[in-house]
Amino acid sequence: MNATKELRELRLGVAEVELFELELHLGLVELELFELELRLGVAELELLCVELHLWVVELELAEPELHLGVAELELLCVELHLWVVELELAEPELHLGVFELELFASELHLWVVELELAEPELHLGVFELELFASELHLWVAELELTEPELHLWVAELELFASELHLGVAELELETRFCSSRHLELNNLVIFVHLACLS
Repeated sequence: MNATKELRELRLGVAEVELFELELHLGLVELELFELELRLGVAELELLCVELHLWVVELELAEPELHLGVAELELLCVELHLWVVELELAEPELHLGVFELELFASELHLWVVELELAEPELHLGVFELELFASELHLWVAELELTEPELHLWVAELELFASELHLGVAELELETRFCSSRHLELNNLVIFVHLACLS
């Protein structure tokens, strides 16, 4: 009786092992299929890279001076990357400063949102100003169509307005964050702002 029971348990154990091996085999088959699909994807990507390389070569042959410009640009990017890496290694606190700047920008965004919520009429004023600017833009467009020589003058005016906007932005940053606590951060914000705009 005990021998029969042990034989039955042994058969069950063998069946479980065979089932496990079958599942393992299926898993390996799925993995091989995944690797095959991955290889196909890599092959397509390599083909795309080859086509892109050929297109760049054709473009460089058609425009030899472009090749020199691209090479110089790549060298500049490499030097810039190395400079950034060296700066991060030499100034670990710079990374913390960037993180603090991101937090500061987040707080500034929240402050603007709170201001809009507290002063709904401010939001309406901005909306009216945008409508006015839109109508002014349409009026200028119509005027340019009737008076083509005005187009150059308008372009110069837009350039002046853009420069004025940068000046106002700098002034707002200096005015809004001129306390001693934010003085260094203020300078960093202005520097980053100008770097992004330039």
